Amino acid sequence: KTVLFRMMIFSLLFGSGVSWFVTMQSMNKASLPVLIATGFGSMAISFFGTVTAVLAHFLELEDFDEVDQVSKIWTVIFVIFMFVISAPHILVSEFVDEPMFGVGGWMSTYLMVASFSAFSIACALRTRPGRDRASRSLGNLNAALSWILAIVVLYGGFGVAGLDRNLDVTAVAGIPLSILGTFIVAPILLTLEGEVSNERRRTVQRVSAKSKPPVRTMGFTIDGLSPSNRLAPLVIGTSFIFILATLYVILLRGLLEESIVKNHMDIFGKLFQHETANNDELAKLAEMTYSHSKALDVSARLAGSGFWTSENILGPLLHLGGLVAAFPSLLLIITTLWKDQPVPSAQVTLFTPLTIVPIFVCTGIPSLRTLGVMGLAGGAALLFQKQVRNQSQVRL
Repeated sequence: KTVLFRMMIFSLLFGSGVSWFVTMQSMNKASLPVLIATGFGSMAISFFGTVTAVLAHFLELEDFDEVDQVSKIWTVIFVIFMFVISAPHILVSEFVDEPMFGVGGWMSTYLMVASFSAFSIACALRTRPGRDRASRSLGNLNAALSWILAIVVLYGGFGVAGLDRNLDVTAVAGIPLSILGTFIVAPILLTLEGEVSNERRRTVQRVSAKSKPPVRTMGFTIDGLSPSNRLAPLVIGTSFIFILATLYVILLRGLLEESIVKNHMDIFGKLFQHETANNDELAKLAEMTYSHSKALDVSARLAGSGFWTSENILGPLLHLGGLVAAFPSLLLIITTLWKDQPVPSAQVTLFTPLTIVPIFVCTGIPSLRTLGVMGLAGGAALLFQKQVRNQSQVRL
């Protein structure tokens, strides 16, 4: 009982305390009701997340069913409070204009705290002394959930090209924050774990062979994942997100969104939607200034890349062809990383030059150009690795 009480106090002070601090710093300009609702929701999931992480790391495998129960409670709390913090924006018209995503957004803050909580559970399970199929399944589920929530926060706040709801472009060294952030959060997938060897599995079963049957938990296992190909999920996940972002811009952007920015007139209409006759000249001067801005450039490039926003069908077809050109090289890279076996150099030599098309021709979608860079860099690495291997064989 004393240990349980200490764990509760630690979860309340550390988990809930950190989440409250993050909420205060992120939403310092939000209205009080929204701040309180989001703060208590974040504190609740942090509290149960900390409890789950502590139990997941220290409990024996024979008692792992308790970890599974607490983890299910955390999942239910996460879903419930997602609706709770959304209630003020649905029921009260005064809070409709509160930002949902982006810097200071109530949903972004809540999902960010949930992502940290899920990641802490995954790390606790990944580093525990003894692991079995149940612990690995639950750890993989939390790792995948943490990564997905982080991706939602990134693209919900900064879009596919770093252009947020205020028409501000956020980029680091010319790279949109959503693109750079995808690479930053990719190491979360390193906490994914595959099945151990048969010998080690038998050892674990002998140690934990008790009267209780094997515990079945939520989650999934990855049978083919091993230390030799642990980088493959990072490349697969990152490529998958960039492909989805590219397909969204080409096929869906502008189809269901009435407020989508399609051209420079939309930008100026949003910037000067309260324009009156007294500030016509000022608006014209501002339009001349903004005509060369990054926001105009990004929105114009995106508009010319989608079927529903482009005035000419050639642009979307060109970007769709660029995606097709980048795919074979990415597939070769993923196959090499996953199987840990070299692919024929003739295929690499054939498909790698095709990545030049999305890099230098398809300039409207940043995620597509990034796929091209990944394919080109990966193909060059495969050719270099093949050359080094051939030289080593010649020396032998």
